[in-house]
Amino acid sequence: MSKKKGPPADQPRVHRFDQLPDSARLYTKDMCELLERHRQSLWRYVRAGHLPKPQRLFNGQPSWSVGEIRKVLKGERVT
Repeated sequence: MSKKKGPPADQPRVHRFDQLPDSARLYTKDMCELLERHRQSLWRYVRAGHLPKPQRLFNGQPSWSVGEIRKVLKGERVT
């Protein structure tokens, strides 16, 4: 059996952002790295409506859908 070639699994999620499925989730740390912003700025953008509100899943951590973030980065409005 041959191994799939691709980015190493230990590579940060934001470096693999283009390869992640739309259903994947990004956590606060991932969002800060992706947007190159501090955590406080991230939450300011959410409050101002520039970013969608995160969902809190089973682990209680706020997370964003990769698909929604892709739309925001393309300039589309996401509610």
